[in-house]
Amino acid sequence: HVRSSATHREPLCMSEIGEASGAGGVALSAAGALSRLHAERLAKNVPLSASELYNPALTPSSVLGRFLESWPSIFVLCYKETCDAHRHSGAADGRRVWWQSIQPRVVVFDGAEVDARHTDAVRWAGCDLPDAPAGRSGAPPTREPCTFAQPSGGADWRRTSKHRLLATLAHLALVEEAERRNLSRVLILEADAVPSLANEELSLEPSRAAALGARLSAAFASRHPWSVLRLSGMFYSREFARPLSPQARRGGRRRSCSPQCRCTPWAGLAATEAATSSYPLACEVAPDPNPSDTVLPMLERLGRWCDVRDTSAYAVHRRAYPAFTSYLRRLLVRPAWLRDAANNAPPIDIWLPHALPSVYLLPTLVSQPSFANDSQGATALMRQTSARQFMRLCSGGGGS
Repeated sequence: HVRSSATHREPLCMSEIGEASGAGGVALSAAGALSRLHAERLAKNVPLSASELYNPALTPSSVLGRFLESWPSIFVLCYKETCDAHRHSGAADGRRVWWQSIQPRVVVFDGAEVDARHTDAVRWAGCDLPDAPAGRSGAPPTREPCTFAQPSGGADWRRTSKHRLLATLAHLALVEEAERRNLSRVLILEADAVPSLANEELSLEPSRAAALGARLSAAFASRHPWSVLRLSGMFYSREFARPLSPQARRGGRRRSCSPQCRCTPWAGLAATEAATSSYPLACEVAPDPNPSDTVLPMLERLGRWCDVRDTSAYAVHRRAYPAFTSYLRRLLVRPAWLRDAANNAPPIDIWLPHALPSVYLLPTLVSQPSFANDSQGATALMRQTSARQFMRLCSGGGGS
């Protein structure tokens, strides 16, 4: 039970994506990256969670590891036993995620303890906390975890709605804690986050990894404004890819970026040395100009904002703290729209891009794990490929 909220899955057409390496040594698809890394025996490490097939290990010498070194505070959201490997003492089996120089800056938040603070709000939403764990979508039903004022799905959907509400409250609460500690910025990781294949690709040459890590660190510690930085993401092609008419197709291009997903270069990274010659890229996508508190209006207005799921790794600047804390307060005062209606609350990974401008690092440096089964493994590759396709279509790289 880890705070994760990605939902529907939409495969991309591999024939449109291709397998050849793009500029900067980054393959055009995650499958291409995996083939290269396996050929060079670089993706066979033991990761944070389990699999040696798709989940590379976090190392201090990688681009991601070097970038994380620059953050004054890293908040890890975990759940019970998943917290142990993130603590200084490590897990009982000897696993320890963090190395000595970074461990003192890692703050662990057990989701079970965070959930306990939100019991009244969750019960107001129709979910009885003590006797019915939220569980994961698809888990065998036990007792009904929630009741809804209006008919909406079965037991599985009620569990899913409860899980999403708990996750949203937990993420908002972590940002509230960052504000309470007067942090200028905070990086938030879900306990099951793993480095992406792009991180491995960009870390093949130690000198290059060091330079890229330093470049990212300098950019996000600079005075160039940003609100939310997203290191992970599930980009849905039906949202960001717009088919071109036959008359508009030139040079083999069949799709272009949807207007709401246009990603403009972020000035902070563009100002650093060699900004146009290497990945990762950084670009910013605007939110909905009139954000909502409830999920249905968000989904009805998808043409006004870009739907990018996944909150396994993101950072928040202090300028964005008020948006998180004010929304948390509106949920905790038990609004009428939430009465017996947990399904009215948005998942955190829908609320985030809907309400706030997001800077994306592309290709994404973090993904979610894929060790449970073949389907999850395929989804992980699709998730990482979607980021590469979004990069090509929406960050100034042209169409496909």
